[in-house]
Amino acid sequence: MQSINETLKNGINPKIIAAAIALMILFPPYIIYGYHGSVKDYGYSFIFNLPGKNLSAKIDAEMILVQIVAVILISYFIALSKNK
Repeated sequence: MQSINETLKNGINPKIIAAAIALMILFPPYIIYGYHGSVKDYGYSFIFNLPGKNLSAKIDAEMILVQIVAVILISYFIALSKNK
């Protein structure tokens, strides 16, 4: 049985995985809190350019965590399939 590091090295270049995660962090998903407590999914924006100038916006941490875990799991399963 191979270790996770050996499996990833044989399947997908770790630099590609790191670049994908870095882009997800640079362009995170946002949630905007509108008037009267309404919540809107804004989408994605550059991390230093918060959307909604007059509204309250925050990074959707749960969504970005799910995305990062998904990239890692998909990369691992692709690497496993290439090693068979």
